[in-house]
Amino acid sequence: MYALLILDVQVGLVHGQEKPWRCEALLATINELMDKARNAGAPIFLARHVGPAGSPVAPDSVLTQLAPELRLAGGEVVFEKHRPNAFTRTALAEDLRALGVTGVVIAGMKTQYCVDSTCRAARDLGFEAV
Repeated sequence: MYALLILDVQVGLVHGQEKPWRCEALLATINELMDKARNAGAPIFLARHVGPAGSPVAPDSVLTQLAPELRLAGGEVVFEKHRPNAFTRTALAEDLRALGVTGVVIAGMKTQYCVDSTCRAARDLGFEAV
């Protein structure tokens, strides 16, 4: 079984000074992926990249909140990460294995950082990665 893993689609990245290229299309695609995952009965995990308390990316900062354009249904698992690799110092691998997940479809921000790092780590941990 596959799970959908959405990385760092947060207010600070979506609505910050450097808006993503084709941001509306990106958000629409992510919402479509979540709809397809729900219809297939696949678990959905959303990561929020956060930093230390008092920083601009503190866990309670508006910048680290999930983008309001995401159509959440309430059954998603939202977790915090502190490193580009979403598996580092999180329970993600254990949570996926507990659900019988053998692969992940990874989307989100930013391709050259967190998506790349998480894809590589997923393979190292024995998960298929798309």
